[in-house]
Amino acid sequence: MPALRESGAGVVIKRDVGAGQRPSGSSIPYAVSKAGVNHMTLLLARVLGPQIRVNAVAPGLVETPWTAGGMRCTPGSGRTRRLQRVARPEDVARR
Repeated sequence: MPALRESGAGVVIKRDVGAGQRPSGSSIPYAVSKAGVNHMTLLLARVLGPQIRVNAVAPGLVETPWTAGGMRCTPGSGRTRRLQRVARPEDVARR
């Protein structure tokens, strides 16, 4: 943290997941751990700001080799996905 403060341009960005925001999914330990990380992000923003910005990026389901096969948008899921499809890596960040 001292190096981030001294730089004058410190930024902390973490990837967020929906499992920590909504009580859904199949893994309670996973969801609870992600909720803890979300809470930590808010606390860090409060403690470190405004000198250091703390943000989270929550793109939702992203098509990767890990998610390939079976994780698709269903007709009803379009209500919650702005893209109306599973995101691709280039939708989230440049390579």
